[in-house]
Amino acid sequence: MGALAAGLGWDLDSVDVGEVEPAVVTTSPRVGDHMRIEPGQIAAVTHAARGVLKGDVVIDLEITFGFFEPADEVAAGDDYRIVGEEQVVDLRSSVGFDSFLSTVAAAVNASAAVVEARPGLLSMGDLPARSVAAKGERRTGRASLGATTSQD
Repeated sequence: MGALAAGLGWDLDSVDVGEVEPAVVTTSPRVGDHMRIEPGQIAAVTHAARGVLKGDVVIDLEITFGFFEPADEVAAGDDYRIVGEEQVVDLRSSVGFDSFLSTVAAAVNASAAVVEARPGLLSMGDLPARSVAAKGERRTGRASLGATTSQD
């Protein structure tokens, strides 16, 4: 929440963090590699937080996580909606191995910006968004500008 607010240039008045609430109580056993959840036990929880600026909720985040099955009314994964003045962006992130791969991809895509960043403790918000999201565009752009490497 703090990183999102900082990226938008907001200094929030407060962050209101809700209680963790049950989202799915299982009616049948759920068995995983490392645990077992019995009927009647909580299989997933929801946690929410809201960022307040000048008395208005400007950031409203909620995450649901747990041990999901296809029949659950709550789906695994995260949905994001960013509402701007001229557009709305909807994003969906997956869970499991696909989620892990997207994390690896984000780290790889940010590597050039990290290497070129000023020294010190930085957050993702301190890096130029274009270079983090460019997926190699910076390197291609430099090559077309005649930049040389130690291999040239």
